[in-house]
Amino acid sequence: MGPENVEEFALAKEGGPEYEARMAMYGDAFAVATKDNVVEMFGGLLSEPDKAVLEPESAREEFAASMRQGFEFGWRGFYDDDQAIMKEWGFDPTTITVPVSVWFGDQDLMVPRTHGSGWRRVCRRRASASSPETARLVVVNHLDELSAAIKTTYA
Repeated sequence: MGPENVEEFALAKEGGPEYEARMAMYGDAFAVATKDNVVEMFGGLLSEPDKAVLEPESAREEFAASMRQGFEFGWRGFYDDDQAIMKEWGFDPTTITVPVSVWFGDQDLMVPRTHGSGWRRVCRRRASASSPETARLVVVNHLDELSAAIKTTYA
């Protein structure tokens, strides 16, 4: 994991005002992300393959727009995402019976490869792919394959 995620999850484990203030700070920043600052905002969380995907100005603008949309109503969804990682979900994932697609980039600095590998072991009915040359933005380099997998799996 990148250094920012290590720090974030350490704070998430502790909880409390410092953690919530940090989440609010991130939310305020991402709510106004631009093509000119979005890569910098991610600091050590974007590996070289992610940075390469974001080299074109249009890609950075799209990425920044998605950040703005994600934080349009505040930072609580970001907080809830962290909490979902830290707590029990209330069901056993090995009991999932519907098809599941697990896709991950091996160089993702936000979600370690071991998480994707773990999900591949847990989900019985799954289509999955690991991509050694990609990272967090795996969807950008594999959109056609992802679309085909979704169509095949969920048709």
